Amino acid sequence: MLKVRVPIAIAMLAGLFGILYADFGSRWKIGCHLLFMGITVLAILEFYKLISATGQYKPVRHIGVLACIALTLGEWMTYQKDLWGQSITFWSINGIIIGLTIFLLLAIHARPEAFKEAPGNIMATLFGIMYIWFLGSYLTKIAMLENKHFASEDVGIKCLLLTVVVAKFADVGAYLIGRMIGRTKLAPNISPNKTVEGALAGLLTSMAIAVVLQTQLQIPFLNWTEVTIFGLVVGFTSELGDLAESLLKRMCDAKDSASLLPGFGGVLDVIDSLLAAAPVSYVLLLLFSRV
Repeated sequence: MLKVRVPIAIAMLAGLFGILYADFGSRWKIGCHLLFMGITVLAILEFYKLISATGQYKPVRHIGVLACIALTLGEWMTYQKDLWGQSITFWSINGIIIGLTIFLLLAIHARPEAFKEAPGNIMATLFGIMYIWFLGSYLTKIAMLENKHFASEDVGIKCLLLTVVVAKFADVGAYLIGRMIGRTKLAPNISPNKTVEGALAGLLTSMAIAVVLQTQLQIPFLNWTEVTIFGLVVGFTSELGDLAESLLKRMCDAKDSASLLPGFGGVLDVIDSLLAAAPVSYVLLLLFSRV
């Protein structure tokens, strides 16, 4: 399994580093937003496939996908003040898009024979949008972070790299150490292979990698105490995100969200920890930056 996972993980990290390097110093961050858009589309299609497999709900896939694309573009536009001549808040644009999405979903089910299944289908469609796009959108918010005390430095890209690496290394530590010494089941009804020992190792790994990475990134507003706290909290929430997706798959009677990435499963299996960690990371970074 590791012989399959390691090359794919290296390829994914190399691709991420390449995009972040290209976007470093740019106020547009087009690469980050396009990457997020592509990942969101793939992940929400996997989510809708999982939900549909239960036979209880039929999410409106094309509406969900189009909404995620529009919402990602809408968020990007809120950062481009030069295009508007003024600042437009996040919900000014995306509030309209979400409203249109809801009305479209209602209109699609505006047939007497569809009334009974309409509430479940609409809720499943919207849940996918909020779970994947909304939580994940904090990654692009992190990429766009600025700090008035360090205006000449692109702290956003550094913070995004720190967030992604810390969250994923919590997974790595939990997986490797859990396989070696894990004995006590963490949540056997949700994910039988996860252990308490592995979870604790994941937290220690995330704290250690946060400190090591900070020595290289040197994010100016993070001291060593704050970066250690960051590693602990982001590592913890990333493990919760992994458990949450495991519960979702258990509910849908599926082992993986898809088989797109050998050794990992689907895109949703890769980003599950980030979906939980991103909002927490964003709030911590705002608090620590003292803006």
